[in-house]
Amino acid sequence: MPWPHRVWLAEFKGFVEDQSCASKPGMKDNAQCAAKCIKGGSPAVLVGEDGTVYKIANQDKIVAHAGEKVTVTGA
Repeated sequence: MPWPHRVWLAEFKGFVEDQSCASKPGMKDNAQCAAKCIKGGSPAVLVGEDGTVYKIANQDKIVAHAGEKVTVTGA
């Protein structure tokens, strides 16, 4: 009898920032800059509460939240 397929979901909390500024301490939580740079074409990333930078595969769903604190759920 086969094992049922299990999906493990993870929750990530953080700030939606542009990739180019995510590693610059002076730009931390700068909502205006994040929105401007993401609109200008820099990929959006999630900067976790611990400073970890997560790439976002589905940019279409995240760009509307540029410069916001969010919770992302994924598998």
